[in-house]
Amino acid sequence: MMDDPSGTAREHRAGAELACIETAAQTFLEEDTFPIDCPYSWDSIMHRELA
Repeated sequence: MMDDPSGTAREHRAGAELACIETAAQTFLEEDTFPIDCPYSWDSIMHRELA
């Protein structure tokens, strides 16, 4: 990971983790239902065929 002296990446990660916890509580689903990291690569998103 690149150096991030401002801590922005750390703050984004903490926000994503909190969002997963809160969403799981509100929907009564397991926390692992909501991945913190995107399961798709940038290339797979940008080059997929649209129906």
